[in-house]
Amino acid sequence: MGCDLHGTIETRDRRGGLYKCECILNRPNRDYRIFSVMADVRNIFDIRPISKPRGLPKDITSKTFLTHFRFGLDAHSESYLSYQEMKSIITRSCDPCYKAILAYMGVFEKDGYETRIVFWFDS
Repeated sequence: MGCDLHGTIETRDRRGGLYKCECILNRPNRDYRIFSVMADVRNIFDIRPISKPRGLPKDITSKTFLTHFRFGLDAHSESYLSYQEMKSIITRSCDPCYKAILAYMGVFEKDGYETRIVFWFDS
């Protein structure tokens, strides 16, 4: 059985305030190397992760919360990464889905928003 990534892209004004859910991610292509770097999930490559799973952020949007909630006990390794953290792990050789996610986040960053990906896995 495989492992899939799910999550959302959330943004907020750099001056602070509440996050807004901009996009729901539903199973972008499996890339266990990216999963390994993002949250030490399916790390058969002995890759050093950017961090261990951090859990869901305390200021999560209601849309993200409800999207996560529907996975019930199947959801695991919940975490989040900033745009800068994602930028540091996406390489030219990784799956195009993750390049597209980074590009999407980049549009908001260029427009002055703080952007993060909130994610979890199911197996």
